[in-house]
Amino acid sequence: MTAHRKPLALPLDSIGAGGWLSLFMAIALLLLASGCATTDGGATPGPIATGWNRICDWSAQTADKVTRLVQDDDYRAEVMASVRSWFSDVGEGLNARSIEQIAAYADEARQLAAWAEQYEALAPYGAWLAARVDYYEAAQEAVERVPAPPTAAPKPAPAPKPLVLPKPPPPKPPQPRGTITVRAARPTLPPPRPSHTPPRVTVPPPTVENKRIEAATQSDYWRRKVATHPLPARANSLVPRMQVIFREEQVPEALVWVAEVESRFNPEARSPAGAAGIFQLMPATARSLGLSTANPDQRLDPEANARAAARYLHRLHKRFGSWPLALAAYNCGQGRVANALKSTGTTSYEGIADRLPLETRMYVPRVLETIRLRTGKAL
Repeated sequence: MTAHRKPLALPLDSIGAGGWLSLFMAIALLLLASGCATTDGGATPGPIATGWNRICDWSAQTADKVTRLVQDDDYRAEVMASVRSWFSDVGEGLNARSIEQIAAYADEARQLAAWAEQYEALAPYGAWLAARVDYYEAAQEAVERVPAPPTAAPKPAPAPKPLVLPKPPPPKPPQPRGTITVRAARPTLPPPRPSHTPPRVTVPPPTVENKRIEAATQSDYWRRKVATHPLPARANSLVPRMQVIFREEQVPEALVWVAEVESRFNPEARSPAGAAGIFQLMPATARSLGLSTANPDQRLDPEANARAAARYLHRLHKRFGSWPLALAAYNCGQGRVANALKSTGTTSYEGIADRLPLETRMYVPRVLETIRLRTGKAL
């Protein structure tokens, strides 16, 4: 019986430009030193010469690939920096001090989230933004329900031109090569960010502003709002596993539904600020909970992300003593909640709500009403 050797499998996609060159030079020098890289004229090439010809073909393809990688990496970095800044600008709208400023971004946030889903490189950011469109819409609906009183104010500035998002290029027809190439269902890289003027708004009198904020942060509003959302696609497979983890970490299993609010149970969701995973853990928080955030990023593992989130929620509840306060701290940070409690002398979420960011004031009732909807009972 003749023994057959298995062909050498090279992990080509994982080799960098320097690795390609080093590997090629080592093989070439070995073959040249052996004096076996050529054949006699007219003779059938031997196995080493045949191997040498294959290496020559491979090296030519590799040189082209390295050149494309260098050029593509520069362009990719430029485009991604441009588009990430766009997501950051829209995301910063949630940090606005006025409900009108958040409302002004509503149409752009909806369009940008849907547009990002068309591109492989932007899909994680699109998933993050899609989970937050509710806040922009809540602000927009509040502004529409509570109109500002008529005034003799000067004529407002003209509205910015509607945002026109570039469409992805049509797929190129496949080239006949004798091999089958599996092509991505969507383009990898988007075009650069189009020029756009941030929306400008006029803040109404405090009485109107306060009514609008109240309309956007009421539990009744969020009960109706979350009832319009279908169950996220991944919930049926992920929720049972998450519930086991939360019970093991001595946290109410109903809090697994925080993941619907944070990411719609999308493990790949990523924010421009660096949060990642189904519970959107920031890098520093994840590392403090024992997760690696690079090579590999364990936040992208749903179960690892869930266990870290459960431990963090347990820690927050132990510090602040109530789940509304723990959820507020999960959203805007422990320091901000602690400072608000200290300055007001209160111990309840209701006592500090007006000192918290508008997003947090919408986040807490949204989470509580999502839990009520999905479990049939309050937290």
